[in-house]
Amino acid sequence: MTVLADTAPIQAALVDLLTAQQSTISSLRKVVEREQHALAKFDSEQLASLSTEKYDLLLRLENWARRWHKLASNAGYIAARGTMQEWIDAQRNSTMSSLWQDLKNATQDVRFNNEINGNLIASQLNHVEQQFSALHNTASPRQLYGADGISYRNATTRTIAAV
Repeated sequence: MTVLADTAPIQAALVDLLTAQQSTISSLRKVVEREQHALAKFDSEQLASLSTEKYDLLLRLENWARRWHKLASNAGYIAARGTMQEWIDAQRNSTMSSLWQDLKNATQDVRFNNEINGNLIASQLNHVEQQFSALHNTASPRQLYGADGISYRNATTRTIAAV
């Protein structure tokens, strides 16, 4: 492991990077929490909006990761899983250590809440599939209609294309 003699500029850049990442993770946490409420209310419009917002924040985090890799490389470290902790420990900077720990904790919170959201989605999907199956099994083909308004009974005779 190579440690550069003058680490002050690198430490300052890392503090800036960690602060930016923490801000982005904080925004992502709020989006994931709002997503959880929207899932509980079955609010598909809000979910669509939150999905776009969440994607943008994830792209921003990916950008921060690329910047970390470049910064680590410029400082003589191999940017790989686990090296951030090693690098921060080597700097002996309490501000960086605190920011890094806060970032790790916030990331774990977001991951946990995102898993809850995934479970909510799976549960809702299962519920909808069960309802559809029950409807399909109890209704006659004349009573079921597709998105185009044509009954399933007539769906086998409808023309899809003509030449």
